[in-house]
Amino acid sequence: MKLSSVYSYIFTLVLIGSLLVYEKYVEDDPLDIPITYTQLGPLNGWTVMHFLVFMMMGYLFPEALFQSTLWGLVWEVLYTTEMAKKYFKTSARITQFTLWWRGEILDVIANLLGYMCGVMLRYHQSGQLGTLFKIDLL
Repeated sequence: MKLSSVYSYIFTLVLIGSLLVYEKYVEDDPLDIPITYTQLGPLNGWTVMHFLVFMMMGYLFPEALFQSTLWGLVWEVLYTTEMAKKYFKTSARITQFTLWWRGEILDVIANLLGYMCGVMLRYHQSGQLGTLFKIDLL
């Protein structure tokens, strides 16, 4: 396993832990204000946050696309399952769970787009953006 993969796992765990602590102290979700509505659901502050966090992950860990995408998918599935609802029901207020923790397909799309933008930004800054899309036809 590459060292950058280990760092991406640590980064993800710290981020998730931070969200769990933050949720305990803030009653209303400040990022759940809809910016606009799409066919896939509301685009809100959380969607933007997903994009920005994964953009940072793409910039810092450009070779960890699989791990980042897997973490994003597992996280979205995890907190939409009954197991997650039972955990949060016993450890936190159930209303807090319904306000804060719900899976959105738009978040997965924002994760992937943000990650790719972060990778492209890194390659652009290093002057290697052309090598990212280089295709040998011969």
